[in-house]
Amino acid sequence: MLLVALALLLEPSYGTGTQLLKACESRADQRAVLSCDAYIMGFVDAAIQYEVVFDMSHATAAVGGIRQPLVTRWGICIPDESTEEQFRRVIVKYLGDHPERLHQPRGNLMLDALIAAFPCTKEK
Repeated sequence: MLLVALALLLEPSYGTGTQLLKACESRADQRAVLSCDAYIMGFVDAAIQYEVVFDMSHATAAVGGIRQPLVTRWGICIPDESTEEQFRRVIVKYLGDHPERLHQPRGNLMLDALIAAFPCTKEK
């Protein structure tokens, strides 16, 4: 949570997909890249905790800092072995693949990226 707060202080203008993608792809500004990573992980962690706190029937808690399979109301099933780098790459790829949506709020786009990358199947 501290990292998310720090990220917001360092780079407060991540309102749209365009702004988030620019920060995440920055090659010259390491601070922007770090705040991008922190923002993405804060988003993912918040989504997981939201499910744990508000709807126990759809999620399992992180145990020992390891994410457990998660089925959210949005149809996202996050595998045990998911990594921070994987989340970042999924979201950056989604933003790059959907330039027509970059004017939209970053949270909407990040959620759609996770839904597309980690859909639930009947086997899970």
